[in-house]
Amino acid sequence: MMNFVVKIYLYSVLRQLQEVTNISQLELVRKELKVSNTADEERRTLEFLARCGKPNLIQLLFWYSYENRINYVFPRYPGSLHQLMAGKVAIPRQARNPNKYGSKLNHWMWQGMVDVLAALKFFHFPDRDIVPGLPGQLIAAHFDMKPANILVDEKGTFIITDFGQARVKGINYLSGTSLTGQAGDCNYQPPPPPPEKTTGA
Repeated sequence: MMNFVVKIYLYSVLRQLQEVTNISQLELVRKELKVSNTADEERRTLEFLARCGKPNLIQLLFWYSYENRINYVFPRYPGSLHQLMAGKVAIPRQARNPNKYGSKLNHWMWQGMVDVLAALKFFHFPDRDIVPGLPGQLIAAHFDMKPANILVDEKGTFIITDFGQARVKGINYLSGTSLTGQAGDCNYQPPPPPPEKTTGA
């Protein structure tokens, strides 16, 4: 159980401010949470994602802290894959060409999931030049993948978001170090491993 409350705010940027800032997005999202080790871990992960600039990974515009709160600011998107499948947001009119990958499954959502898998592969094995200071082989995991954490933009691009439970770590396979984290939504967790069989004496 998390011991801090996450708040999400939606707001708009005045067009006049766009002329004096480098923010081209008119509508933004601000995520606020209490300062903690978990929040610091998320900030480091988001900064790594901002440096890599992959189109299918959420991009942090900037962050700031105030009193005992840390705030992350992101672009605002029309909705999530969960909302799309539930019919709560419309299918993007500019969905990408269904022949992008030459797949017989000519559907923009199929291609979106192919992009999500490619982005996860990139995230799971980060580039050492982008994430300096960690020893050993770098490895990462999201730990909360579900349709609600995949955003959909106006062109039908899928963007993985909510890295609050993600972990990036340097591990040593020879010493048996592993990557562990708090699992997310129980509806999307993998099934538990089967019990080991015991043999009688």
